[in-house]
Amino acid sequence: MGSYETFLLSDGENAQGDSNSPSGEAPPSPVDVVRRALLALDADLFIYSGSIMAPHDRKLIEVIDQVPAQHKKSTAILWLTTWGGSPDAAYTMARAFQRSYDNFYVLVTSYCKSSGTLICLGAEKLFMTATAELGPLDIQVANNEELGERLSGLNPSEALNAIGQQSLELLRSHFLEFRFNGGLSTRQALEVATNLTGQLMSPITGQLDIMKYGEFIRAMRIAREYGDRLSKHHGGDNLKPHAVQKLTNGYPSHGFAIDKEEAENQLFSSVEQPGGALECLVGVIKEACEKHLFKSVGTDPMIHDAKAFFDIYDLLEQQASDIASADDTAEREEDDDDGHLTEAAESGQPQAEDAEQQSKDS
Repeated sequence: MGSYETFLLSDGENAQGDSNSPSGEAPPSPVDVVRRALLALDADLFIYSGSIMAPHDRKLIEVIDQVPAQHKKSTAILWLTTWGGSPDAAYTMARAFQRSYDNFYVLVTSYCKSSGTLICLGAEKLFMTATAELGPLDIQVANNEELGERLSGLNPSEALNAIGQQSLELLRSHFLEFRFNGGLSTRQALEVATNLTGQLMSPITGQLDIMKYGEFIRAMRIAREYGDRLSKHHGGDNLKPHAVQKLTNGYPSHGFAIDKEEAENQLFSSVEQPGGALECLVGVIKEACEKHLFKSVGTDPMIHDAKAFFDIYDLLEQQASDIASADDTAEREEDDDDGHLTEAAESGQPQAEDAEQQSKDS
């Protein structure tokens, strides 16, 4: 069994299909189905399943550069399945597609979180299935106090918002209490309420780490800046107004699920359900992509040019060779026919001259 059969088939499946079909003929194998779909797909399809980190972004760029020029399409589709990762690597990957192709689309059939969503900002169109899920762009920052733990870049902003709202509520309730129940004037009530609120909230605000807060704000700015740059490549036509701002600050948690309807109604202008050859490919390959994602923690991501992986370029070269061979054969046969006609004409000319001379003599 070849590597692509291993990639596609789960344990115990037969790569050649079920020979007990009603027609008595074995249906096409999953590999054959994928090859037919890839031949019908008017785009180059790339598969990326796993974390988005350096140097894997460079590996993807190498795969893009290795597409044969004679078979390269004007459109690239990135089938992306990821928990997220480095925004720097995500930006590099998206820009590589923007530079190498006239059109860049992203296909999402499962999780495409955090930095994966950042890549989507650079696409002119999204293909999303019912199980597709994007995520907010709140960049994760390493927690220096806990090994291996990361914190959302939204944490400080959410904390300050909560403190501000709580402070205003305390100030309001104290002011009303002192003004109407304490018999104080408006000015006195406001002064007492302000001092009391400050004393109550100071133990909380005193725990804020200004340097840490600056680190988080800077991390969030990275996401916004990369998002703005990627979307401007195609004029921002695929983004609704304030989409980047909403992705960086508009969701309450890093794991918030952004489904197809949310993406279409709130964030992106061009979101479609995959159809045709692409839908066929999703039906066959989707499970393999998801399996690799769930087991990819600590391992390298799966990165493929689908047409190269399934030998499509070799098939195209063979087809081109067969056509050229057929053309050569037809040309030789045509030359042979012309030669036979010429010989026949030349051999018939002396006979005609002899007949003419005999007619004159008689």
